[in-house]
Amino acid sequence: MTPEAYVCVDASLAIKVVVKEPDSDKADALFAQWSNEGTHLIAPAFFDVETDSILRQKVILRQELTSAQAEAAFAALQALPIRQLTVPAQRQLAWHIATEFRFATVYDATYLALAEWHGCPFWTADKRLFDQVKARILFVKWLGDYVPRTTVP
Repeated sequence: MTPEAYVCVDASLAIKVVVKEPDSDKADALFAQWSNEGTHLIAPAFFDVETDSILRQKVILRQELTSAQAEAAFAALQALPIRQLTVPAQRQLAWHIATEFRFATVYDATYLALAEWHGCPFWTADKRLFDQVKARILFVKWLGDYVPRTTVP
């Protein structure tokens, strides 16, 4: 596979596909574009736990979703074509990235490590993360910068 055939996506982006939030329209368009192009979406092995935890927080802590809405979002998450991977030396690379950027946790660094290992873009809806690494990690892309392609009739 060519590097362009893969895109690493994080939980913040996937949540925007299954829960209506600011920039959800962009996330929907981006996922549709990737589907049309046959792009393989990848994420670290903890992706399910992270996305499911975000949904539970939206119900219990933030009260942004009802239980029924969370159930629908949970079902939609399970249908997203995101393959969860662990690659050789991912843990070591994530540790190095977290150390370099002074991250308090390695979650974000693990996404970056997976994308780096695959030589593919990493897409996030997390502006804070994007701003923190964009000057030195050029394969990171922020959803807010995405301009959906227009179709020609």
